[in-house]
Amino acid sequence: MSEWSNFFLGELGAAAALAGLLFVSVSVTQARVLALGRMADRGLEALVMLFLVLVIASLPLVPAQSLRLLAINRLAVTVIALAGLTLLWRGDGMGLYLLPPGILLILAAGANAWVLLIEINR
Repeated sequence: MSEWSNFFLGELGAAAALAGLLFVSVSVTQARVLALGRMADRGLEALVMLFLVLVIASLPLVPAQSLRLLAINRLAVTVIALAGLTLLWRGDGMGLYLLPPGILLILAAGANAWVLLIEINR
C-alpha cells in the first residue's frame, strides 16, 4: 500500500481544497444560489461527493493496516462499534486502527454546515 500513499495524499488534498472552495463560493453567492432554485441541491451533491473522496482517500493512510483491515474500514457505519468491541475484547491498541474511519465521518458535519449555510435561508 505504501506505493499508493502519494496518490491518496494528492486526492485528499484536492478534495479538501475543492470542498473549501465550494463552501466559500456558495457562501459568497448565497442569494444567487438560492434564487436559482435547485442550484443549492447541486451544491450539496458536489459537497457530499467531495466529502466521500476525503473519507475514502484518508482511510488507506492509516499506518500499518492490512488490506483486509482497510476493506473493513470502508464499512464506516459499523466501524465505531467494532473499534469499541475490539478494544474491549483484545485489550490492546488494535481497536484504535478501527477508529479513524469513524472519526472521518465528516459527512454529517458537512451536511450540518450545509443546512446552516443554505437550507436555513430557503
